[in-house]
Amino acid sequence: MKSIYDMTEAELWNYQKQKKTEISMPPGKKRDLAIKTVVKPLLKKAGFRTKRVDWWKELSDRWLFVHLHNSINNCSVTGCAFRFHSAPRKRTT
Repeated sequence: MKSIYDMTEAELWNYQKQKKTEISMPPGKKRDLAIKTVVKPLLKKAGFRTKRVDWWKELSDRWLFVHLHNSINNCSVTGCAFRFHSAPRKRTT
């Protein structure tokens, strides 16, 4: 089989359709399941509050924010990629 980089657009489209039928669960659902069953409980145990794809925790002199960032290249062929960004912010009050 040739590399996906050597495929025409039509061949790549057919390959993606084939992969969609072969997978047990779409990549986005796998990501959501991992977030729900692993990440959220760990962050909650560490004292973080959450809303959608953001978590935050109040520290003594600042807030710590964590944001889930999805890749724009997620698909059945390449899978699902995501990462976390964190940033401390000084409290204003």
